[in-house]
Amino acid sequence: MRALEAMAAGSLQAFEAGPAPLSPDLMWKRGDHFVSLPVRRENGEVKCEIPRVFDEEVVSKLSLVAVVACAHARPDIAAVLDDFHDAAAKADEARYFGHFAADGVFLGTDATERWDVASFRAYAHPYFAKGKAWSFRGVRRHITVRDDIAWFEEDLETPNLGPARGSGVFVWSDVSKM
Repeated sequence: MRALEAMAAGSLQAFEAGPAPLSPDLMWKRGDHFVSLPVRRENGEVKCEIPRVFDEEVVSKLSLVAVVACAHARPDIAAVLDDFHDAAAKADEARYFGHFAADGVFLGTDATERWDVASFRAYAHPYFAKGKAWSFRGVRRHITVRDDIAWFEEDLETPNLGPARGSGVFVWSDVSKM
């Protein structure tokens, strides 16, 4: 368990030193998916929430390389999502639509909205041209990585719509495109 405690302390130290990733959490590869191990500081001590199935035997078999590789994957995706939302908030049309793959699809906040990128851009262009698009901020995210694909879901805070949700898929060969 000391190895896990040391990894948690290092992760939290890097997070607090900034510029930081979205989270200091460690990731544990279990079968074909990753489990987040939340890391926080409590009364001056580093705490890492460990699932019940995570015992001494499992810790002794941990691959530090796998944990580090996964930890590096998550902030890249979070940074892309943050930039995506920032581009909309600043009405930067080129930067916003630069995040979409050519064959991407946008599902809007209304259940009837399903746009290919060209149609969505044509619809959104007048808003961007006026310098006022929309403002969403991710307040909770769950990101899953499998091979060369990552998918996410996020809870969004919006000044006009109230709480909203978003989801999407990244192809790892080009993590900046959704």
